[in-house]
Amino acid sequence: MPENLNLINQGILDADELDEVYAKLLRNPGWKAYKTQNSVRKVDAWVMRDPMPARLIFLKSLMKLLCDLAKGRLEKSEGKLIPMQLFICLYEDGSDSCPVHRHDCKQITLSLGSPRRMVIDGRSQILAHGDATFLAKEQHSIPKEPVASPRSTSSSSRISLNFFYTTTSNPSASVTPRLKRSAPEEPTSQTVLRRRRE
Repeated sequence: MPENLNLINQGILDADELDEVYAKLLRNPGWKAYKTQNSVRKVDAWVMRDPMPARLIFLKSLMKLLCDLAKGRLEKSEGKLIPMQLFICLYEDGSDSCPVHRHDCKQITLSLGSPRRMVIDGRSQILAHGDATFLAKEQHSIPKEPVASPRSTSSSSRISLNFFYTTTSNPSASVTPRLKRSAPEEPTSQTVLRRRRE
């Protein structure tokens, strides 16, 4: 099972600071609905070769922290870190989900808000507020859960900040999801940005 680290419990992040980030993200004007054949959630994205969008500037220090965490886990043979993308998902309640997929690059998923189950290579674990999960090409998903409260309430919502990166030893790595066979297409940063322009 990939490493899972709670940044609050480890004293890496202050609980009040992370609560504020969560509250600001809930009010984020950049959310776009994304639906596939069997999943729905809202998403926002930043391709890191481009300037950071003004609506996400408040995440700058958090992104530096995630970059530092990623650098600290690199093997010497992997070379230098290449940041690729921040992909943010909003799960308003248990009916929102993400199908099984994997990426050809590495990622850190930081969970904010209500606990949700994440399935990684067929094994379930509960991700709580402040949990950072380190993935390296494993299959993963957020399955649907029973809905216990109305949609769009902070008490039921979960947000994931997914920081994708590669290294100079693997510069051709791709963020584009590879879906489990028969799963519907997942959004990439390009599809999210294209829909924003439409």
